[in-house]
Amino acid sequence: MAIKKTLCFILVVLALTCPDEITGDNSIKANGSPVCFGARDTQMGKFKVPVDGKMGGVRLVHLYGYVSCHTADPKNWSPWGCGYGVNQEINAVITDDKNQLLLPPAEFLSSKYPQGKWHKIPGYNSMSPVIELKRFKDPLNVRAGHELRLWYGEDLTYYTEDNSIKANGSPVCFGARDTQMGKFIVPLDGKMGGVRLVHLYGYVSCHTADPKNWSPWGCGEGAQQEINAVITNDKNQQLLPPTEFLSSKYPAGKWHKIPGYNSLSPVIELKVFKDPLNVSAGQELGLWYGEDLTNWTEHDNGGRTCADVFILYV
Repeated sequence: MAIKKTLCFILVVLALTCPDEITGDNSIKANGSPVCFGARDTQMGKFKVPVDGKMGGVRLVHLYGYVSCHTADPKNWSPWGCGYGVNQEINAVITDDKNQLLLPPAEFLSSKYPQGKWHKIPGYNSMSPVIELKRFKDPLNVRAGHELRLWYGEDLTYYTEDNSIKANGSPVCFGARDTQMGKFIVPLDGKMGGVRLVHLYGYVSCHTADPKNWSPWGCGEGAQQEINAVITNDKNQQLLPPTEFLSSKYPAGKWHKIPGYNSLSPVIELKVFKDPLNVSAGQELGLWYGEDLTNWTEHDNGGRTCADVFILYV
């Protein structure tokens, strides 16, 4: 999904399908100058409905320029999405002047990346020179002069515009003992600078008898509020946090002091200390409670916590 976004524009010619107009294929061109949009920083394009009528869809004809959800990979550039990334799905969306989504219809939303407004459009992909975003059922009533907008879906929703890509569909959960790691899959090839964990629900503890020792990522007010969430590869070798942040008091349990975060933070970022890590699409990574990973004093541990996981690409 989106990693670094291009600041260049995609330029398109648009035509609205209009059954009330007799124009051969019932379409009317809606722009004079090219309509341009970028992949981040609220760079939507705008155009006007040419005539009153019922709109069955919008045709986009690519002129020049490309966008990307992952600028570091030359394969991830295309007119309407992310090139060969994100399953070649389409991220061009049409909204009204209040930024409410009109097209594509929700029936075509991606099951994997719905937050970013990625869509699977039958007969088209991100590389198609022309795409048609059609209504699934009833046409829309439109009025001449009404402003419509053309967006990159991730820009519309501010989804992963900060070089991150969500790596999970369902919540990733881990427990504090008995080998209860969570698992997630790397979405794209690239260089991983870190992992962001966004707490959803649940808590873990290194000392369940004390109500002050529960938190999303560690042991609440215990263990000096250090963080015990650890990212591993599929061989359970620690990748993050880097060893430079290991606790001097509890290194065997994989406790870490992460600048700017503690065990109670709603969001934490576990970043590399020096060089980014090479990762591959489809690679399995694990999310562990550190004491559970090393089987260190886990007898009095308990709980289970769940998160959204974002890969931070560089």
